[in-house]
Amino acid sequence: MEYLETLTFVDNKENIILIVTPKYGKTHYATALGIKACIAGKNILFISVSNLVIELR
Repeated sequence: MEYLETLTFVDNKENIILIVTPKYGKTHYATALGIKACIAGKNILFISVSNLVIELR
């Protein structure tokens, strides 16, 4: 998690997938990372897996 919070993955154009059991705050954490990236002036895309599949079709 420390690596994600540095936002280095954004600069490296790496995708991240958060996988843990339900109710552990994945969406909350991803949203917080997205907000942090926006504040840092970075462009981001936050998308659910179901919407990603639709977009990729």
